[in-house]
Amino acid sequence: MSRHPLPRDLLGERTFTVSEINELIGSAVRRVAVAFWVEGEITDFTAHGSGHWYFSLKDDAAEIRAVCWKSATFNIGFVPENGMKALCRCSADFYERRGTVNLSVTAVEPKGAGAKAEALRRLLEKLEKEGLFAPERKRPVPFLCRRIGVVTSPGGAALEDIKKVAWGRFPNLSIVVSPCAVQGASAPGEIARALGRFKGSGVDAVILARGGGSNEDLSAFNTEIVARAVANCPVPVISAVGHQTDVTASDFTADARAATPSEAAEMAVRVKSELVAWMDEAADRLGAGLRSAAEYAGMETDVAAEGLFRSARSRLTEAGYELASLSARLDGLSPLAVLARGYSVATKDGKTVTNSSSLRAGDEMEIVFSKGSAKAEVRQTR
Repeated sequence: MSRHPLPRDLLGERTFTVSEINELIGSAVRRVAVAFWVEGEITDFTAHGSGHWYFSLKDDAAEIRAVCWKSATFNIGFVPENGMKALCRCSADFYERRGTVNLSVTAVEPKGAGAKAEALRRLLEKLEKEGLFAPERKRPVPFLCRRIGVVTSPGGAALEDIKKVAWGRFPNLSIVVSPCAVQGASAPGEIARALGRFKGSGVDAVILARGGGSNEDLSAFNTEIVARAVANCPVPVISAVGHQTDVTASDFTADARAATPSEAAEMAVRVKSELVAWMDEAADRLGAGLRSAAEYAGMETDVAAEGLFRSARSRLTEAGYELASLSARLDGLSPLAVLARGYSVATKDGKTVTNSSSLRAGDEMEIVFSKGSAKAEVRQTR
């Protein structure tokens, strides 16, 4: 069936099937616009287990159903709530099977500065209730990082600041960059994926960095997806987003916060020359301590040796008495002592014979005496 609308002059001259009229309506709906913004209040919101969002947008006079597919929700960065006033970027779609018009949503933004502030407040409140801000879950930055990760824009000044400071402090330190966009519609999803790449990478800590900017420029770091990705990072995260006065959701879920990317590098990287000097000083102190201990031990050696000799001699005498007693007891229990008194031991096939019923006429045995043994043949048993 053709996807093109039927000619106008035929509309009143024939009868359409339901499929045909729905196809006609669908073609008209899809010509409205490729993408447009719709303002309304979110209602009947459902986050499906598949990752898709289903909801309605309404104003005082009308309502329309909308869907946001999983591929788009990942980049939105927060989960909308019922009653939120929002701007949604959409395209119109018509489901011919059911004859309904839906909006296919690709972006959601809280409407107005007040709405954005309220959305952030709700997000922070939600994350705090889940314990993601709790001090006890914060991990300390390792004392000596051998390898650090950096999540930022590969062409930004933040990365250059981090490299300059880090390599100035520890010249041969390994730095692994996981690149991402730090602003724009795709930034939340890219930042979350960039943090996830460090699983199993061997880095000791991660710096999440972005230079200063307006609240809008930093909005990606105020999204739920980024805040959770920071909290779930397998190694400690230092959040260094914006200037000193800027505070974002990622700052709250990170293990540590730095006012600037340069300060984050200072927190993660020790000064190599200071470490070498500290180790040399520690080695000197250890050497002096060992020499002092050796001198003290030398003075005490004669006294200790004499006491040790007396103790050893006394113990050896006691051990001699104990050994003689044990030897006498063992001699009494020895089967050789029994044989020496005139007894003998009969064996058949390597097993001791203790009952004549186990023998038959013609069986061969070995008889062991105190000295030597003899082969014997059974002639009769009793």
